[in-house]
Amino acid sequence: DWTVGERNSFLRSARQLLKTTYIVKSYDEDQRKMYSYIKRNAAALSEYFEVIGFDVVVDENVGVAMLKNRFPDDSGLQANRKKFRIIESKLLCCIWLLYMERMSSDELSRGVFADKTELDFQLEKYGLKKDFDKKSLAATLKVFEEFNLIKVIGEVGEPDCKIRLYPSLQFCLAETEFKNFVEMNTKKLFENGEQETEEDEYEDQ
Repeated sequence: DWTVGERNSFLRSARQLLKTTYIVKSYDEDQRKMYSYIKRNAAALSEYFEVIGFDVVVDENVGVAMLKNRFPDDSGLQANRKKFRIIESKLLCCIWLLYMERMSSDELSRGVFADKTELDFQLEKYGLKKDFDKKSLAATLKVFEEFNLIKVIGEVGEPDCKIRLYPSLQFCLAETEFKNFVEMNTKKLFENGEQETEEDEYEDQ
């Protein structure tokens, strides 16, 4: 029999997993405690979620507990899925790339951060800079914060703003999804470039 405290801890952890998908040990003290609880009770939580087709998986190497689908979709991604809007997905791909570029560096042990200049570079690289003003960028980043993927430090749009990138990012996007994003946006940039060239040639004649 469970005590009231044990029952409450179990239900709180289950509800948080449903809400955010990821529990990140390094996020804050509350998340650290919940991560430790989930790690100790992963089997019981998985049994609880089995009826709706989920597993609870803990990756101790990076300190992330997550809710995973027992029946992955065609992309091979097994995490509990959230269907983002197209513009949100594009920004997530840029942030995912920033994180993946640093995975082999010493930054992982200290925490991975990106500043406004680095994010702007990625947005510009894929022709997305014009899609985000300060307000829309802040709103979209807030969505990712709700899933414990990032944490915005400072005010979005200001030069001293930084974004902490959490290891949960490596589970939120399948490589095939990112590949499709790159191919689609590279093609679009190429087509736009061709169109501009044709217009320039026409004007010169």
